Amino acid sequence: MKEWHLFYDDNFPEIAQPFVDMYVGQARAYREEYERAKQRATKGAEKTSLAVNFGKNVERIAPILSGFPFHPNDCRGLFDPIDYVVFEGLYEKGEVTSIKFLDIKTGNARLSDHQKWVKEAVDRGKVRFAKY
Repeated sequence: MKEWHLFYDDNFPEIAQPFVDMYVGQARAYREEYERAKQRATKGAEKTSLAVNFGKNVERIAPILSGFPFHPNDCRGLFDPIDYVVFEGLYEKGEVTSIKFLDIKTGNARLSDHQKWVKEAVDRGKVRFAKY
């Protein structure tokens, strides 16, 4: 039985010790990499959350920011799936000269699938007026 190098608990035979050390070292390295990945994910999630919240706040106040291309009183907020419907000319001219769907993006933000569908419907001329 001595040839089989059997052991109990952590009383490793001398021949097994290098392997035990190697596997313990690998487990330690995996654990450390896991902890680093967990920290990166947490920081990434915090950063993304801050960016999303910042963007949502900018969407709400955009019409009053300098450089905004429409009169604030022509804008009606929907915020989901599109931020605003703009009735151009309504405030200053008293008549609607055009209607625009407007979505406000900050940073590298892209249109969501729902926003893309709205854009595609507009592009295909599938927008109509309905009365109930």
